[in-house]
Amino acid sequence: MSQDQSILLVDDEVEITELLAESLQKHFKNIYRAASGKEALELVTKHEVSIILSDINMPEMNGDEFLRHLRAKGLFCPIIFLTAYGSRDKVLAAMRLGAADVLDKPFAFDDLLKSIFRVLDIETRKSKVQQLISEGTPKEQLQRELKMLGLMQLVNEAKKVG
Repeated sequence: MSQDQSILLVDDEVEITELLAESLQKHFKNIYRAASGKEALELVTKHEVSIILSDINMPEMNGDEFLRHLRAKGLFCPIIFLTAYGSRDKVLAAMRLGAADVLDKPFAFDDLLKSIFRVLDIETRKSKVQQLISEGTPKEQLQRELKMLGLMQLVNEAKKVG
């Protein structure tokens, strides 16, 4: 992962965002932290963020509400939810809202990194496809890129369900 990307960490437990920030600092240029969905919304309107890691269960504004507000503002940054209460219903609801992934707390740091890398790879591929379309790339090359993007998304969806 290139270190020119930024991440936003959202959790009402400050110790968690501090620990994650420390662990992720070598992977990201900027690490922003918010203790609530409301604070996170303010940050994403001020800073360009490549990916968001957010708790689902927070006071004031939970993760689902945060994601709805993001989308309502036209912000489509990928979000990975972290939850200590990973019921199947919550996971499915988060996926329907557009979460890129959902990880149960506690999680292995390697699993978190794999999820982040996978989600950012998909976003990079989407950007590449958009660039190829705008450049008028030949249909054959564009189809290859779209197939690869589709495969990456299928693998990500299978990982979320499995």
